[in-house]
Amino acid sequence: MLQSVGGSPKYFSHRTIFNAFKRSLSNAKENLIDAESRKIEKTLLYMEQCIAEENEQNGNLLNFKTVCNREDKLKGIHMNLVKMSYMLKNMRINEQKWLAIYKQISGLHPLDEGLLRGKANKRVSKMEKMDQEKDNFASEKLPPNRAVHDKFSREYNLLNLTACYVFLFKVSMSHLMNCLWLYRTSNYLLILNCCAEFFHFFFNLHRRKGIQKLNFIYLHSGSHNYAENVKNLKSKSNQVIRCGENSTIAYHYEELYNLKYHQIVTCKINLMTRVLENLNYGLLDGVQLAQLANFFCFVTKCGVVSEKGVHHFLSYCWEVAKKEASPSDEVVPKEEVLPNGVLFSQLVNTMYYSKIVHSELASLLASSFRRVSLDSPHLCRRGLFDSCLKLLTLVKLTDQNMHLYAYCKHHILRGDPEDPTYASNVCNFLFVSSIVGLFNPPLMKFYVNFLKKKKDKATFKNSTRHKIYYTLLGWDIVLNRFIKRVTEERRETIDLAILNFESKSVHYLFSNKVLYDFSDLSHQINYLTLFIKNKIMLKKEGKNYYLSQTVIFHMLKKHYGNAIYEYVTNEKIPLDVYVNLRTNDQQKNVAIEFNGRTHYVLVLSKGGDSTDAVHYTMRQNCNTKYKMWILSNLNFYTISVSYYFWNGLHECQKERHLLHAMRHL
Repeated sequence: MLQSVGGSPKYFSHRTIFNAFKRSLSNAKENLIDAESRKIEKTLLYMEQCIAEENEQNGNLLNFKTVCNREDKLKGIHMNLVKMSYMLKNMRINEQKWLAIYKQISGLHPLDEGLLRGKANKRVSKMEKMDQEKDNFASEKLPPNRAVHDKFSREYNLLNLTACYVFLFKVSMSHLMNCLWLYRTSNYLLILNCCAEFFHFFFNLHRRKGIQKLNFIYLHSGSHNYAENVKNLKSKSNQVIRCGENSTIAYHYEELYNLKYHQIVTCKINLMTRVLENLNYGLLDGVQLAQLANFFCFVTKCGVVSEKGVHHFLSYCWEVAKKEASPSDEVVPKEEVLPNGVLFSQLVNTMYYSKIVHSELASLLASSFRRVSLDSPHLCRRGLFDSCLKLLTLVKLTDQNMHLYAYCKHHILRGDPEDPTYASNVCNFLFVSSIVGLFNPPLMKFYVNFLKKKKDKATFKNSTRHKIYYTLLGWDIVLNRFIKRVTEERRETIDLAILNFESKSVHYLFSNKVLYDFSDLSHQINYLTLFIKNKIMLKKEGKNYYLSQTVIFHMLKKHYGNAIYEYVTNEKIPLDVYVNLRTNDQQKNVAIEFNGRTHYVLVLSKGGDSTDAVHYTMRQNCNTKYKMWILSNLNFYTISVSYYFWNGLHECQKERHLLHAMRHL
């Protein structure tokens, strides 16, 4: 490799570059270990101060020495974590000090000992032998509390860093739960933020490249029957995990219990649930409401959704908005209530990621958006565009909400092509437009030209490439199966086609002039669809294990021998189960899809009756409806199995339901 230094070229070998990379990685590991060690020592110092102030009678609590092992820093951290565990288990302090300790412990980021040691693991056995040889000599110099240390480690199995971290988090949260009722609103928000911090660490840890995707965790809500879902979960080892009626986690990814630190996550979830149950929304001030909004936005985006908590939060925000709309006897239209840019984004993101939509609040946000100037300088246009695009997928598409689409379109057409986010914005907008049923031929002409310029230069992420492909696939269907039916003289004057995926009806808006060349656009889309299709790489390193999909597959396999699990169509669309059905000399391609919680949006709306009760409606999200519509236009018969219906059936009814659906295709 060539590099110019001082006007003369200098060559670096690959080995030199590799060694430099190794040094950088080693330094990064050292910095990570040092930072964690400092946090642990700081926490220990605070705990010792708390014990001294409480005049504890247990002398062992202060006899432990904080270890500083420069030769083996991880071993020193392990010793200090054991010390901290012993102190946590035996100290007696007041609730405010427990809260302060919990905050500091929540700031710890568990270290992966095996990953950090690397090649050092090969020398572990030699080091252990050397340690054993020195034990007799060293035992004479060890402090008297070493026996207590060893006994405690064996009793609670604190033999490695992971076990210590799990023990620390669980014990600190257990103490906190015992005095939860003593805390104020500000304390509750602190606890929630600490929970959010660990969720962020946990989900980032298990969303790394090469690790199976961790799905959203939806928490049990006892007051709503829609949350009563999976009760028997099975891991890859076929060990059945039973979730009782009192379990917080009623529907979640079955691989959760195979993941590292899952014990901490489940405890954090229980703590979060208890805090949300105790939280009095009526005591929140404006600053605290903003903090709570930030918490729900952050946690739902991480992947933890408390259905009951989100429901109460959105309902409270709606009540606040109504009061702000009518501060006195003067009634102000809802359109006049405009949340600030940050709160607007947080509310939209909370509904978008949780798949829980408060219809009145969503309508308020959409209508308030009507007042925003398209070139508004006081709001972040990037953030506003993202929020508007997400809101477009949450509200019911009506004439009153078309201004959301108009704003996004304006943002794209007026955008700066040199902006690093511009390409992804264009792709996201056209994809969202397609899944909500808005097809604008002139805009598609712009998109085709954009892709033709980018196809050989830009390197799109795999997720973006999929969005491009499904956008083009949908457009190919719309042009050749819907717009093609329009008379030739009007076909090329279509300005917008609004498609209803359920009824498969189309409403057209026409211009008074020709806007595009139908044949050319159709040809270009077909070419780009094939081009992007060949670029898509579907990874199938092994069968994924999903309980419900697997059960459905085995039930169908008994009756249809050609049933295939996790089938990929010629158009590269993945299916849960595929069956080539042959009946009466006819052949039918059948796609069976199990739609879990993330395939649906839970819509909360207040009825017009005298009780003003909240009504709950489950509707398929835009992505799922779009996929089903594409499959139906590719000569597939589709069977959608909803999770809430499936989990409500007895085992004997499930197979009967599947066979009945297959016979009536």
